[in-house]
Amino acid sequence: MEKYKGIGLLVLEGREQPVPVYISLSMHPASGGVHLKWYGDVRIADRRDAGVVAARSGYHTNLVLGDGRRVRVLVTQAGHDHMTFIGDEPLPAESPAPPQRWCDVLIVEDDVAVAKVLERQLRQAGFSTCICLNGAECLMALLELRPRLVLLDLLLPDLRGWQLLQNMRMHPGLKDVPIVVLTAVEEAQSTPRFGPYAPDAYLRKPIETHQVVDKVRQFIEPGEPQPSASGES
Repeated sequence: MEKYKGIGLLVLEGREQPVPVYISLSMHPASGGVHLKWYGDVRIADRRDAGVVAARSGYHTNLVLGDGRRVRVLVTQAGHDHMTFIGDEPLPAESPAPPQRWCDVLIVEDDVAVAKVLERQLRQAGFSTCICLNGAECLMALLELRPRLVLLDLLLPDLRGWQLLQNMRMHPGLKDVPIVVLTAVEEAQSTPRFGPYAPDAYLRKPIETHQVVDKVRQFIEPGEPQPSASGES
């Protein structure tokens, strides 16, 4: 059996926002580019969402893996903060091609005031931006656009920042995107938790606004790159 573990999103009917989850899958070997038989479970990442999966046994819903694969599942058992399921359709063996809509800087920061200040400074410097206020919004944004750099807060209300960092480093289409971590702790204290998935740089909070533009310019300059015919920049 092949295994997959990571973060993702549970898309529940009647709920506007997807639910961030921790995913564990077991898959029979792929045939023809898909896993025909697979099953697994999810655990709710944000305690505030606990209970949203209760009483959903026999329920069909959609699951989005952290690498962008989307698939339908049949819930076989549901508790207060977790569910088990079987695949309701074949699971692609490979992640989808990266999206072709570009953004210079993806700002992942749960403090709206801070996020707006960062956005204003970067836009004044000529960078295009997109703001995500939590981990779920970040995962959804990465399905729709391709950032050239990510500013990532570690303390988010749902998923942990280091989990998003690890997810991006493991994603074929995002692994080379520069990631600058926004943190209120010392760099040396942050580094061990990342293991082999360390960020490219840190910005210590509270952040001087000019530092943000200077740090971003170390990696990219304003202006969207033009994708080639193959879809790669």
